[in-house]
Amino acid sequence: MCRTGSDEAFSMPKVERIFIYPIKSMDGIPVSKAMIGVSGSLAGDREFAFMDEQGNFVNGKRYPKIIQLRARFDLGTRRVTIAMGGTTTYSLDEDRAELADAVGRFLGVRIALENNPAGGFPDDTEAHGPTIVSRETLNEISRWFPGLSAAQMLLRFRPSILIGDCEPFWEDRLVGPQDAPVQFALGVVTITGAKACSRCAVPSLDPISAQEYPRFQKIFAARRQQFLPQWAELSRFDHFYRLAVNTSVAPSQLGKMLNVGDEVTLLANAPA
Repeated sequence: MCRTGSDEAFSMPKVERIFIYPIKSMDGIPVSKAMIGVSGSLAGDREFAFMDEQGNFVNGKRYPKIIQLRARFDLGTRRVTIAMGGTTTYSLDEDRAELADAVGRFLGVRIALENNPAGGFPDDTEAHGPTIVSRETLNEISRWFPGLSAAQMLLRFRPSILIGDCEPFWEDRLVGPQDAPVQFALGVVTITGAKACSRCAVPSLDPISAQEYPRFQKIFAARRQQFLPQWAELSRFDHFYRLAVNTSVAPSQLGKMLNVGDEVTLLANAPA
């Protein structure tokens, strides 16, 4: 549970925002609710991914220029509007080749847009559930980097679920020892905390210009270690360039809905 002060009553964090990222490594879209899909991820999340000719994902790590593209999605019509100088709208079902050609020309590489409606293309191939971080955590991290706002941190770290009304790094409570994982619920959905998410180089890049913030990873790791809460499971931090919680969702939760406003409830093995 989340303490509101040293002698205050307990309060529970709530889901403040939910994000779906229809195309891996491109902009997300906020939604008021989302369904648990076949693999345990949010239905429609990272359903599409650009792939290069070597079969690698086209992401900000391999192709930083993709960060400069802005995408606006209409989930109802399954269309995306891409801003590359001008704006062009594509159907995600009918115009994949045209969309891949346009993005490929922008990046200077031949790519294809692949589709996996069953389970998408999750960032973590072992823990497919939504990633979770708190608003208070992003606020705290923004103080470590002059000139960067919490809104920028949201774009850099790209969580699926943003919770609020808690202490910074409260979500570290959702990661337990390897042999005693933490179970919790978001509303009616039961979730298991899998690990503290190990980050790549992408958060160090400006989400608009793709320019690198000097020494971002080193500064982050040093401050993360310095401010690691006492409730964090230290054995799960082999390094400190970790933020947000990767999760697993059992098949029994398929079809259940997550909603903005859902309360976080700790079920088993969570630190007090």
